[in-house]
Amino acid sequence: MGQSPVYAYVVEYFSPQRAEGWKVATNSVFRDGYTVKDLLPATSYIFFVRARNSFGVSRPSPLSDIITTREKRKTFAVNMPRDEIVKELSFLNLELKSGEGINSTAIRIKWEVGTSLASIEGYIINYTAIIDLDPLVYGESRIIKITDPYQFRSYITDLRPFSWYQVCIKAYARDVTSRCSNSIKVATKEAVPSAPPENIVIHREGQSFHLRWSPPPRNHQNGEIKGYDIFCMSEEDNSNCSTVASSSDSALVIKKVDMDGAYRIKIAARTNKGRGVWSKDFVLSKYSLLCPDDTHTHTCTNTHTNTFVLPVSSYKLVSF
Repeated sequence: MGQSPVYAYVVEYFSPQRAEGWKVATNSVFRDGYTVKDLLPATSYIFFVRARNSFGVSRPSPLSDIITTREKRKTFAVNMPRDEIVKELSFLNLELKSGEGINSTAIRIKWEVGTSLASIEGYIINYTAIIDLDPLVYGESRIIKITDPYQFRSYITDLRPFSWYQVCIKAYARDVTSRCSNSIKVATKEAVPSAPPENIVIHREGQSFHLRWSPPPRNHQNGEIKGYDIFCMSEEDNSNCSTVASSSDSALVIKKVDMDGAYRIKIAARTNKGRGVWSKDFVLSKYSLLCPDDTHTHTCTNTHTNTFVLPVSSYKLVSF
């Protein structure tokens, strides 16, 4: 190992009852003690430690004695008087250790219990949607009940994409609960937008199409809007005028289109996860402009999607 000082320790373990070989519990212990988690109940284990310095890792320490974990309770019911349960749970050391988004609709949390599990029947996870972080505005709260006191992690599913949640956890036995643990904030990951851009305005001026739009509704953006895809194709499919716009753009001019051709246009927003839902098609020609819902009015509005088209006053609006 040389003369370099030790800066960390590696802990490894092995169970003679299982054919899994040696496992590394941690390779970065910076103190003179470590608790190995997630071991199986009623199982024997052997441990050793290595030291680490700038030259590498030392030889293993002498093997520990065989250590056997306790047997798992046959029943999760707590067999003690209620006043004793109240006392035990009031002093319970329950801590949420971590939380992470695993996809756009689920997060995973892990917790530890620093005291005996004898007074615990299970856990209650409280999670609350955060509508806004600054200032902090909360939404709906829900709970998940865990009926196994030996479970120390859980998934929370059916969440909104790209959204923050505040989580804490309680232990319970019968009708008694502990105080809530420390709370943590966890965010789900991004998804594609689940609605098209709003307030779409399109009109034609000679050989140009003028487009304006607003981003999708906030609760349908599902991530940071990175840009917009504009599909533009002639009805005969022989002229492709499709293009893209940046996230900061809210207007665009498509130039050099065929004066006599009819074109179909639609718009979609993009996040890091890809393109979202397309708007409905808008059809434009030299003498006509057709709304997605075929409304035959001079200014046609689709109240369901809040998108509309304003025809140029010199054009005649006719049905196709």
